[in-house]
Amino acid sequence: MEKFPHSFEFSPINDIDVENAIQEIKSKNSIGIDSISTKMLKFLKPLIVKPLTLIINQSLRTGIFPENLKIAKIIPVYKKEDKTSFNNYRPISILPAISKVFETIMYKQLYSYLEKYKLLFDKQYGFRKGRSTELATVELVDGLLNDMENGDLPICFFIDLSKAFDTLNHTILIEKLQYYGIRNNTLELFRNYLSNRKQYVEYDGTKSDYLTLQTGVPQGSVLGPLLFLIYMNDIAVASKLFKFILFADDTTLKSTMNIMKDDKRSCRDISITINNELEKINLWLKANKLSLNIGKTKYMLFHKHNKIIPELKLKINNVILEKVNEFCFLGLNLDTNLTWNAHIRKISGKLNRSIGVLNKLKYTLPQKIKILIYNSFILSQINYCILAWGFKVDELSLHQKAAVRIISNSNFTAHSEPILKNLNLLKFPDIFNLHKIKFYYKYLKNDLPIYFLDFEFKENKNIHLHDTRNKSDHHTNKVKRVYADNCIRNNMSHFLNNLDISIKEKFHTHSLKSIKHYFRERTILGYNFVCTEKYCYSCYRIDIRNFQYPALLTIMHYIKLDLTY
Repeated sequence: MEKFPHSFEFSPINDIDVENAIQEIKSKNSIGIDSISTKMLKFLKPLIVKPLTLIINQSLRTGIFPENLKIAKIIPVYKKEDKTSFNNYRPISILPAISKVFETIMYKQLYSYLEKYKLLFDKQYGFRKGRSTELATVELVDGLLNDMENGDLPICFFIDLSKAFDTLNHTILIEKLQYYGIRNNTLELFRNYLSNRKQYVEYDGTKSDYLTLQTGVPQGSVLGPLLFLIYMNDIAVASKLFKFILFADDTTLKSTMNIMKDDKRSCRDISITINNELEKINLWLKANKLSLNIGKTKYMLFHKHNKIIPELKLKINNVILEKVNEFCFLGLNLDTNLTWNAHIRKISGKLNRSIGVLNKLKYTLPQKIKILIYNSFILSQINYCILAWGFKVDELSLHQKAAVRIISNSNFTAHSEPILKNLNLLKFPDIFNLHKIKFYYKYLKNDLPIYFLDFEFKENKNIHLHDTRNKSDHHTNKVKRVYADNCIRNNMSHFLNNLDISIKEKFHTHSLKSIKHYFRERTILGYNFVCTEKYCYSCYRIDIRNFQYPALLTIMHYIKLDLTY
């Protein structure tokens, strides 16, 4: 294997680097074998910075990671069902607090090197700054809709790996680090960091014997996730047929089939072609000593109702893969027609449960606490990956109306818009619009993965050589099918053309924070404070039970006489 032309070695650090590393660590009260919590570590920072700087520099220079910092304490946390079964406990690994300082220093220098030379696979969204599950889902959905728009039949495989973090092979990892330019004492430090690691279990005051770990990256470590990304980095070269989208060990393969071209070939030939490529993925996993969980590996064919769907027999290791009509991809429920009905059902169920909790606490908690519950259990569900599915977010507006009426102790028929204005909360569709603004701002700043930077949100004057009445508008892509507009690539231009000019002007002059604040304040200001509907039932309702004459009811309704209260 040819080595990467550039090389990486750790640079000496100073007191400020150690101070920053300690500050970046999350404050927790849990303690490892050193009996020091990260919260205490921050408290002792002024006293330990200088000696820690000396020790870390010595470690970076000699390539030796302190043995006492390689011992993990495992706390079994009960999950569900039978308490006597080991399978019903989740192991929580607690490493020495000081080891996190060492790892943070190593992580920052290594990650900076990998980003500088763009060594990490661009479609890897896990554990990377500026990348998220939302962007991963948007890329997949955008690709699927564009394939369907072009008349192709997209197919996706969702690969499931068994305990990938725990079965990572140290020898193979060291070889990959060497390939990417990590050499000399720096490579020895990583080798030493991985070797002779121990763990013990502590439960109810009792400690087990030490167990030496032979594989895997340390759970709960700062450096472990980055090392795993390096380990998985070259999986994309295993196949030329599939496009890869990775989120740590969640591996998604996407390809397309053109039915018009493939109808002359039998489904058997199509299956053979795909199975050959799947076998290449399987061989890569075997070569890297990773275990494929075939039982949990599924595939989906995405299409509209009138599409011809071939009957395929796809398999790995002679095991037939299951075809599903719905799949949860990074928390986003996909269905074969991309109608988002499955995701709406899931979100709706969660919102109903949260609203039920709010309703029981309606007269118990102050409004401030109820808003906190709303933000934690309702708004968080709406915000998650909304750029991918938010085109149907309006279908959940009834849940928001019910929630804000409970928060404000209003009648169940009260108008929600004045309540939202009083509570300073955005409607669900406006929350979606706010996410579009954030996405477009990052697009302008080139702060998105390469896939999204290929989108062309250009004004008409940059496309046409002649003047037009709409030369300042963004050019809109013409689509053959209506559903193709339900992706950011095609919808963003429509959104920008309808966006207030005062907001668009701020994209080049203001920070994202100030733009979000301005959009939020301006949008909420536009909400109605009072009802503007004539003869509104909610505002001028009449208790029909008290009247027997329809003519009298009509007259009272006409003069807007409210006799209910």
